[in-house]
This record gives sequence, structure tokens and C-alpha cells, in this order.
Amino acid sequence: MQCKRLTSPSFTNGAHLAAIIGGFIAKYVGWRWCYWLGAIVLGATWLVNLFCLPETLYLRSQMPTQFTQPTKQSWMRLLTFRGVHRTRKLHLVDFTHVFSMLGYPSVLLPALYYGLSFAFGSVLFAVTGAAAFGSIYHFDTVGVGLSIGLSTFIGTLIGELFAGPVSDRLLYLSQKKHAGDPVPESRLQAMWPGFVLLPAGVIVEGVCLQYKTHWAGPVMGIAIGSFGLQIVSTNIFAYVTDVSAEL
Repeated sequence: MQCKRLTSPSFTNGAHLAAIIGGFIAKYVGWRWCYWLGAIVLGATWLVNLFCLPETLYLRSQMPTQFTQPTKQSWMRLLTFRGVHRTRKLHLVDFTHVFSMLGYPSVLLPALYYGLSFAFGSVLFAVTGAAAFGSIYHFDTVGVGLSIGLSTFIGTLIGELFAGPVSDRLLYLSQKKHAGDPVPESRLQAMWPGFVLLPAGVIVEGVCLQYKTHWAGPVMGIAIGSFGLQIVSTNIFAYVTDVSAEL
């Protein structure tokens, strides 16, 4: 059974919106509050997770063909880890066994490729943009935050609008071709535009910064790279989810 496509613009766009908000905070409140605000939000989120979200750990049956209907447990039993497993206590391996998935090339290789893509298509833009837009174009913190944040946000958002439907369409065609049994690898064909656009955006940004063109040049390069990154990430997330369900 194939999982539906997972959308991920919020996963990557959280950092992009943070750049916009952080620029205003650094200018009008002080750069230290960029750290204080993050600590407050993360601390509050941690408390909500700790006291309000019950455990959802799923333990698969040892019999590959056996389907076990999960029993309905009370919220308090799940919150205190007492209702997760009916026959034994929880062990550390119940939380760390997911790393064994890295032994499968269908999981390891996409994970490595996504890690590299995220580094060059998001982290690199934040690092180079913060230094270059201030030194070359003399932007203040608000200008730097808007230049990086808006370009990455818009690129990611538009990328998801294209990546999701194309990925689902290719999986649907694969399902028709294989008599109702789609091949998860068909999603990977939708990654080709991102495979080209992501490094193209990095090149555009680098060339424009090297020759000190108008600031719109590197901003456009960042947007193109973010567009490609979203195409890559959406399809990789969906593909790994599909193949993991079959392993």
C-alpha cells in the first residue's frame, strides 16, 4: 500500500520566515533577542510535547503477513508509556531501531542526497546572504532578512505547488501501468527539475555576488535554488515514506 504524498513547505519555510522576523528583531529590539525568542518558543514547545502529547510509538507485528489492529488506549496510559505495548516493557531499542533503516540503500541514498541538497539549497543561502548583502549592498538587518527570507519563502512555496501534483501524477500513472501496484521509484522521476534548478540557483547567486550585480540577481538565484530544493525534498519525503512501508 502506498502512502499519500507528504508536503513539506512548512518544514523548510519555518527557517525562511525566521530570517524575516529576525531581521526586525535584531534592528529594533537587539540581536540577543533573536536567541531569547527562539529559546522561549522551543522551551514552550518542549513543555507542550512533554505534558500534552501521548506516545504514538508503533510496534509492528513479528509476523510479516499478520495485521494487528491497535487497541484503543486511554490518553493517560499513552502519556505515561503504559499503553504502548501489551506484552512487555519498553526498551531503548524501541526508539533507536529506526536507525536500522539506514542499512537499506533506498533509504540511505535519498537521505544523503537530501542532506546535501538542504545544505546547498538553504543553509548556504543563509550563510552567504547574511554576509554578502551587508558588505556588498550595505543592507541593514531588516534588508538582509527580507532578501533571504522572502526569496527562499516564495521559491519554496511555488516549488511545492509544482512538486506535489507532478509526483502524485507519476505515481498514478505507475499504478495504472502495473495493474494497481505502483512503483515508488516512479516519484523520483519528478526530481529532475529540482536536480537541475537547485545547483543553477547556487551558481546564479555566486556569479552575481562575485561580479556585484544588482541585488535582484542574487535574490533571484536564491529563489531558483529554493524552488529546486522544494521539488527535491517533496519527492524524497514521499518516496522514502512509500518504500519504508514496504520494508
